[in-house]
Amino acid sequence: MTEANAALPQVWVRPVNPEEYPGFAARRARPITRADLGDRFHTVGLRGFEFDRPPAPPPESFRIVRLKETLDLWTRSYDFGDIVWPMWPCFYAENWRELVDELAARELYLFDIWAYCPSGLLEKYEWSEYQASDELHAALLEKLGPRFLGYDNGEQDGRYIGNYAKQVCPAPMTRRQGYEAFKQYFDQLGNDLQNYLVALNSLTYPHAFASWDNHRMIGTESAQALPSVPMWYAFVRGAGKQYGLLWFGNASVWNRWGAKSLADPDAEDTDAPGFLTGPTAGTSLSLLKRMWYVLVMYGSVLMGFEAGHMRHTHPAIGTTEPGLPQEPTEIGQIQLDGTRWCAEHPDRGELHTPVALLWDVHAGWAPSRHLYTSDTYLVWGNMPYEKGDHQIDLLFRELYPHYEDAGFCHNERGFLTATPCGDSFDVLLSDVGADVLSRYPLVVVLGETRLEGEVSARLRAYVEAGGSVVAWADHLGEDAAALFGVSVGEAATSNHAIIPGHPWTVNEPAYSYRRLEPTAGVEVLASTRQGAALAVRRRLPGGGSCTLFASEYGLSNPLPAVDRIVNEVDQPLLSPYAMLEHVKAILLPALRAHNLVSVHGLPIQYLVNVTERTDRLVVTLCNNTPEPWSGAVRPKSAKVASGLNWMTGDALPAGDAVAVTVQPLDVVVVELLLDRPCFVARGAGAGAEIGADGSGGRTTGSSD
Repeated sequence: MTEANAALPQVWVRPVNPEEYPGFAARRARPITRADLGDRFHTVGLRGFEFDRPPAPPPESFRIVRLKETLDLWTRSYDFGDIVWPMWPCFYAENWRELVDELAARELYLFDIWAYCPSGLLEKYEWSEYQASDELHAALLEKLGPRFLGYDNGEQDGRYIGNYAKQVCPAPMTRRQGYEAFKQYFDQLGNDLQNYLVALNSLTYPHAFASWDNHRMIGTESAQALPSVPMWYAFVRGAGKQYGLLWFGNASVWNRWGAKSLADPDAEDTDAPGFLTGPTAGTSLSLLKRMWYVLVMYGSVLMGFEAGHMRHTHPAIGTTEPGLPQEPTEIGQIQLDGTRWCAEHPDRGELHTPVALLWDVHAGWAPSRHLYTSDTYLVWGNMPYEKGDHQIDLLFRELYPHYEDAGFCHNERGFLTATPCGDSFDVLLSDVGADVLSRYPLVVVLGETRLEGEVSARLRAYVEAGGSVVAWADHLGEDAAALFGVSVGEAATSNHAIIPGHPWTVNEPAYSYRRLEPTAGVEVLASTRQGAALAVRRRLPGGGSCTLFASEYGLSNPLPAVDRIVNEVDQPLLSPYAMLEHVKAILLPALRAHNLVSVHGLPIQYLVNVTERTDRLVVTLCNNTPEPWSGAVRPKSAKVASGLNWMTGDALPAGDAVAVTVQPLDVVVVELLLDRPCFVARGAGAGAEIGADGSGGRTTGSSD
């Protein structure tokens, strides 16, 4: 490495390739590989088929009708994708083998057979607890081979958390027991569906599914009343990278109050029982469009919309009404335009996520509020947040402002958010291997996590190899304290902080902290007036560093608001704590320091994608406000030699930065070619820097 390159950040550019992960071949259900997908991006549109009568169990019989015509319309007349995502009753029809043969003959993929629902009555033939028979499974594998992707574990984490967790008896007393109850619940689902599953997550549990050897891929169906996308995909990407699974994206036309239907262009909204359906109901077209491009740039290997692609169709599954003209709706056109755009820009690269957020493997954390229960601040669906869980929640409120409002606001606030520190984080759990951990220059330890034993040893090796860690005194076991260069003493309280170089004392709400005694050479980043260290940093010879905060999880003591917390739509959710200002003043700049660009202007969501080409960046700007955004994107280590707006085809002028305008509720992707390399690529090339054990080599973190 040249002296000039040594000063540049080292960036992992290699995509997830499941076959490179230890244990790949030993899993019960082999993960879907890029080769299985033909090494290309896919889209999905068709979600079901027509029957000659309503499905019902024997002795009634029913048949799929207009099979070839339906497939022609969705995959040939209009390119909605070569992936078919049907509801399970198709495979109880008399002519289900004809469907399988037709999919095989057309070389179409069968994905995520949906609508399994625990305790649902089979005789209803809709959301039912059905079983995939050995005969069906064998036929799918024989006829479709790698093009059969799996059965649907669909939104079941939400159903468990909202409906079943409180029924667990005896009630879990520990987080490990909470995890074990969660796992036991899913054993039956796996057995019913041949342990050959795709996880369509609805809450923050993709790591659990990815770690089990019966899941082949993970992803989400976004919008509805489901979690905030940038927060959520930090979990999805982290789980995929930690356990070696690819991920997908999908966006729903539903929200908490109804569904968008454009099947009849002259229709008005109708009030179905409890839900509004029509052209102004459900997810807005602008949110669907933004989600398409954001989820694609996140690295989703397949993408689609839930429904609503065609006029004169059944609004739920998209089957056509004979005799009426078929043409795309505005929803369908967004997907067709997005599909064309993806084909025109295949070299989108990998999302740059330099910061790992790490917590305990059994944490069970879920957002402070969500669709599946009116309760707030619960882990595993039945245990109240502890203070470390509030730390995660409040940090997410900084990284993804209003993330907790997703699904609760008519104005769609929170589904996509500004990203003051960049959309640049992955969530990892404490059982992560050293090979994956080494790909991140910075690890932030959060939640009710204890740094001891193997976890502490793994972080020590990571730091000694050049990585940087941020943690709190509450996380430290005995052996970890020495790594951070401190001894930890008794508890104390304060209401202020002094940061060297800041012109004023930072006033804080009352908070508790642990007295730290730094060893020689450890830098004090903040202190009390009395000189007690509140934040310290130890730098190691290999370039790594350890930053430690003394305050209890970086939060205040309980606030008076704890007695006024209510969970209502279109209203903010108060927190019983506040993140301390001196913690934010030190932590947030350290997170931003690892970005490859700086974005100047009002807050906006921004992503940076990288490839093996170290003088090229692809920057996505997503404006989630009703006002136009104008600003500038400035690469940190180079100047712009030339640029291109991928949405318009317009050239961007050379210079220190490029000016960009993003219209209200819209998205722009720009490609920047630089006058020099701005990073050192790691993981580039076939097998480069990947050892036989999957090791990713040494990480050198940029300065905090």
